[in-house]
Amino acid sequence: MKVNIHLNTVKKYYEEKLNKKVEGKIFANDITGETYCLFFEKGTNISLFALKDDKDVVCMDSNGEAVNAEKLYGYINHVYAYGEYAGMTFDAEKLNLNYKGQPIDIADLMEYEKQMCPERTNIVLSGVFQRKAVMENLLENFCVDEVIYVKESDFASIANGNNSDILKDYLKRNYERVENARTGVAVINENGDGLLIDTQGYDYARYMCYAPKIGMYIDKQLELAMQQKATTELKLYVPLDIRLAENGSEYVYEDDMESVNGNRYTREIRTAINNSMSMDGERGLAEYLDDTQSIKQKVYSLKPTVEIYNDVLQGVMVARITEPLTYDELTELKEYCTGQFSDGWGESFEQHEISVSDGEIYVHFWNSEDYYIKTDEELSVQEQQNGMQGMSM
Repeated sequence: MKVNIHLNTVKKYYEEKLNKKVEGKIFANDITGETYCLFFEKGTNISLFALKDDKDVVCMDSNGEAVNAEKLYGYINHVYAYGEYAGMTFDAEKLNLNYKGQPIDIADLMEYEKQMCPERTNIVLSGVFQRKAVMENLLENFCVDEVIYVKESDFASIANGNNSDILKDYLKRNYERVENARTGVAVINENGDGLLIDTQGYDYARYMCYAPKIGMYIDKQLELAMQQKATTELKLYVPLDIRLAENGSEYVYEDDMESVNGNRYTREIRTAINNSMSMDGERGLAEYLDDTQSIKQKVYSLKPTVEIYNDVLQGVMVARITEPLTYDELTELKEYCTGQFSDGWGESFEQHEISVSDGEIYVHFWNSEDYYIKTDEELSVQEQQNGMQGMSM
């Protein structure tokens, strides 16, 4: 799928990650008829830019001198640039960017684009907006860019028209314009009351509409939208520790029970898991993700189960996600699931016996001596490595 990168994203990327301010300028080659957008260090004197043999850069200042190559950060053929200059976007695959001779990681830039230009919510509300004490009489549509949850003190400060770091941070992100409607941010306090805010580029609520108890409705709309997007399944595997108390045996401590292969108890364990989750909603254990965790915006549901993998019964956390997770997000998800297995859902589950044909079993999702939590891909790599080690012996 083609991804476009905004000019503002390129500028912010260099500024925040490399501490360099960037300008963009369009240059036309009268001989070839080609036009290029050049990216360079802000303030650099450039009057001519051309490509020689499609790779060698010719760049001169107004005095006819060659421009220092370290001040040039890249270019793109204008064929792959779209829109007017202020809102211009570029085909990510065609961007040629560098810093001090080293190419910029376009995948990293694309991830940064997601942060800078997130997708607007699908929530459209109606309200009467006011600027300071002046109330408009017109009922207007309001497209919600994003929803921000704040403490009561921050909510009151924003409602009073004060400058806000929360709104300042919101303004760092770019959303596409909408015709015939206001756009902005919905700020929700701890009681579920909301402010619909059109900042118009200011750090305070330039126009706002008070929306009491709107939080529950907004949460439901966000959840429905997330449910529709969560079409990808991700599985995390953990080893199980299963202990058996045989029929007719005297009471023994669980630590003294026999550790057994659980393959023959798959159906009973799954039934017990389903019963333990019967009071949880559609999102399962994802319902308890904290607002501060980045994965909450991508992980719609988390549900434990068991599955036979390479002839061994494994514990599994099945996640439905809206888009692929970054390495850091996957690490965060693994930590959250391990916490659920050890101190959350799993702590309660492991304390309840499961009746089977030959006695009772207790199932632990986390206290195996060789504990790990891996994706299917990571397990496959491990199996291949183990196979290679076996061949070399």
